Amino acid sequence: MSLKIFNFRCINGHVFEVWLRSDRPEDLPEGCPACGAPDIQKLPSGAKIRPVEGTTRSDVNEDLSLRAASNAREQEEALRAQTLGILREAARRAEDVGEAFPETVRKMEKGKSPKKLVRGTCTPLEAADLRSEGINVVSLPEEALEPLN
Repeated sequence: MSLKIFNFRCINGHVFEVWLRSDRPEDLPEGCPACGAPDIQKLPSGAKIRPVEGTTRSDVNEDLSLRAASNAREQEEALRAQTLGILREAARRAEDVGEAFPETVRKMEKGKSPKKLVRGTCTPLEAADLRSEGINVVSLPEEALEPLN
């Protein structure tokens, strides 16, 4: 059992400390060691804290790195799932114009047909041509279209 340090003051003003196992009445000092006065008062004491030795973990940095990587993977997966959900919803709401996609978006861009959300198919070359004409097109991953097929 460890000893605790308690501070006391006698009626004559002498301040002293005593090392005790507990602060039970039977363990308290009977009087002041300087003057012998039996009236003593226990004073508040500051905590005595010393660094712990021999228990320092050497793998803290590795543990923190692993946790950071795990958190990053979880955030990445959550963001991926959220993005995929948004793309699926956009694809669900869009009108499927199939292979007529390049002509349909060109007509909408030129004002020959009303603008609306459409989806369809085109080759990578057709998509590049549309982008060079200033028409924004986005390629959807297959995963965004799976529930629609």
